[in-house]
Amino acid sequence: LLVSVTLAMALLAVGRGFTSGSGQRQPPCTVTVHPGQSIQEAIDRASEGAVICISADNFPYMEHLTITKSLTLRGAGRDKTFLTGLGAQPIIHIKGNKEIEVVLEDLTESWKPGSEFLPELYGVYIQGQAKVTIRNMEIRRNSHGIVIRDTAQLQLDNVYIHWNTWRGLLATDSAKATIRNSVIANTWYGDGIIVARSARMTIANVTLSNNSRGLGVIDSAYVEIQESRFLNNRG
Repeated sequence: LLVSVTLAMALLAVGRGFTSGSGQRQPPCTVTVHPGQSIQEAIDRASEGAVICISADNFPYMEHLTITKSLTLRGAGRDKTFLTGLGAQPIIHIKGNKEIEVVLEDLTESWKPGSEFLPELYGVYIQGQAKVTIRNMEIRRNSHGIVIRDTAQLQLDNVYIHWNTWRGLLATDSAKATIRNSVIANTWYGDGIIVARSARMTIANVTLSNNSRGLGVIDSAYVEIQESRFLNNRG
C-alpha cells in the first residue's frame, strides 16, 4: 500500500470544478438521437470515432448501452439529458476487447429512486483495454457508480458522483485512473472511492464527503492525492 499526499492548499471550494467546462472546442455531431429513438441503435450503426449527440428530453432515455468501439456520447447537458436503466446490467457498459477510446459527456446517468438498493446495478462499467474520458456528468442512484478494471484507463473531470449505495468509484486489477475537479458524496454503505489490487489513481481537486468511508486503498494499489478534501465521512 503506497499513498502519496500533497497538501498544497488548505481550503478548496466544494464543487470548484463545476463552474465551467474545459473550454475546448467540441467536435461536431456525427449522429443526433432524438426522443423516442434508440441510442444503442445509433451506437451499433456508428463508424469508429463517431460523435453521437443525444437531444434534451423531459423524460429519461431508458436503455442499457454497450460500447465496443471508439466514439463520443454527448448529451445536451447534465440537467437536460438523462439516461436511466431498466434491468440488472450496467447502464453504460464499455468493453475494450481491443484498444478503444470512448468519451462520455454532458448528461446524467441514474437509476430510478429506490432501485439503488438492489445489488449489481452499475452506472458505468469499464473493462478490457478501453481508454475512457468522462466529463461534465452526474452519476447517481446506482449500487456502484463507476467500475474500472483489467488494464482500462479512465480520465474523470468535472463529475458529480452521489447517492450510490455501495461504491462511488471502484478501480481494480491493473486499471489506471485520474480523477479531477469532481465531487464524490453520499455513498451510503461503502467507499466513495476504493482502489484495489494493482490499480493506480491520481486524485486532484476532489471532494469526498458524507460517504460511509471516504477512500479505501488495498492490496498493491497506489494513490496520489493532490489538493483534495475529505469531509464528514464516517471512516
